Amino acid sequence: MNGRPVPFQVETGETDQHVVVQFPVAAGKYLLRVGLLNEFGLSEQSVLPALGSASRGLRILSETWSASRDQLTLEVSGAAGGEYDLGVWNAGLIQNVEGAEFHPGTAKATIGVRIPQSKTEQYPHVKIVVHFSAEQKRGKPGKR
Repeated sequence: MNGRPVPFQVETGETDQHVVVQFPVAAGKYLLRVGLLNEFGLSEQSVLPALGSASRGLRILSETWSASRDQLTLEVSGAAGGEYDLGVWNAGLIQNVEGAEFHPGTAKATIGVRIPQSKTEQYPHVKIVVHFSAEQKRGKPGKR
């Protein structure tokens, strides 16, 4: 804070982590900088359905980090037969992906998700497991 180190704690949950910092506040200006190591994020471009139409968007239903923080498991749902791309931030941390296709790309990495066709479910579920490289295990990833 203001160029000096301050004590902090990291609160870890199943889906993300939070930095907790406590300090006294008096008159004046304060600047707190938090540096991140091995930050990782996924994004999905939402599009509203046409008026009166059913949703065709991808939904992230759950996300869970392994206790060792080297694996992220997602459960997603989308329109039967639908194809979606999740944007990846800091793709260099990924070793491989199960249940979807990892496209590292040079400028824009993505994870391609294909929802299976189904005659019984309008929005089938897919499980995706993202495995992180050995270098990543030294730090703790966060959700963006």
